[in-house]
Amino acid sequence: MRTFEQKYKEKFREQLAQFVIDKPIIVSNDISYEPLENDANALVAIIRTGAGLTSGRSGFDLINVTFNITLITASNDLQKVLGALTSLVWNYQGNWDSVELPIYNVKTKNLEDRTYIFKPVFTTPVVIGGEQEVKVEGETLEVSSVVMSVTVGYSSNADMKPDNFELEIDGVKYPINAIRYDMSSVPVSDPSLPMGERFVKQNITNDTIAFNFSLLKTLPGVDPLIDVLTAEFFADVGLSSKNLRLYRGTDVVDIQTFQLTEVFENGSKIINLVLSR
Repeated sequence: MRTFEQKYKEKFREQLAQFVIDKPIIVSNDISYEPLENDANALVAIIRTGAGLTSGRSGFDLINVTFNITLITASNDLQKVLGALTSLVWNYQGNWDSVELPIYNVKTKNLEDRTYIFKPVFTTPVVIGGEQEVKVEGETLEVSSVVMSVTVGYSSNADMKPDNFELEIDGVKYPINAIRYDMSSVPVSDPSLPMGERFVKQNITNDTIAFNFSLLKTLPGVDPLIDVLTAEFFADVGLSSKNLRLYRGTDVVDIQTFQLTEVFENGSKIINLVLSR
């Protein structure tokens, strides 16, 4: 049987290899300069697994674990490696992915393949210490070390991934790239107190369903929906005059009213969009 840690270490190596050209990557669990002694062109990645935090609920396997990574390379290639790590973080930061793991089920007494979804969150790479000398085929090689970490949340049965929403404006669909969202359904009632009764009777008249999205404002041209929403405040013709529909996968609802706010605080701008059926 293989562990998630083994699978992710392989995936990290494969992803990093896309950005490290003509340089073999050797993954290890222990700090060792031997790979460099045999191949001065190699990049050694020492990946240690920290303690994982579990949900604590039986049958619910939501886990967070941190991998501490030390990379050792010839000092002449340090900037090349730092550039590769920057590209790695830019491309895979917060991206959802999945791996297959065989899990032994004591009830069925069989190995069962389970799909684990996960999302990595990287720290920025940092060069530590000074250069060190390693003997390579009778010569001295100066090497440098870079440290970083990646925290991964993974599960086979927790609904971790956010739903995919789209906002249709006059027939044009825009993906909603929210950093947070919530949905609420609140019945509207006409209360009355019958004669002699202690408790008010709630006469339900209708339901109010609202979708609240928080979006990180991007620069112009990055996110089409952000561009549309930002223009709303100074536009001569606003969204209130257009037909709005909200999609979640194959589900779709007509939107009657909306509320839009933009907030700037501590160097970032947040757009809050509330849509009501």
